[in-house]
Amino acid sequence: MPPFRVARCREESNMAKSDTRPKVTLACVECQNRNYITTKNRNTQRERIELRKFCPRCNVHRAHRETK
Repeated sequence: MPPFRVARCREESNMAKSDTRPKVTLACVECQNRNYITTKNRNTQRERIELRKFCPRCNVHRAHRETK
C-alpha cells in the first residue's frame, strides 16, 4: 500500500463523529460542578437531559443537568 493512502486513512479516522449523537456535559444541580461527559441521541431527546448521578463534591446522588 502506498504511503499516501495510509496517511489519508489516518485523516479519515480523526474526523468528527456525526452530529446525531453529540457529546454533552452534565453538571450537578446543587454545586454546579461539571462531573460527567456523555452522549445523547438528538433524534429522540430534543430537550436537555437530566440524570440522577453521584456528585463527588456533594458526596450524595443528585440530579445532573446538561450544560452547554
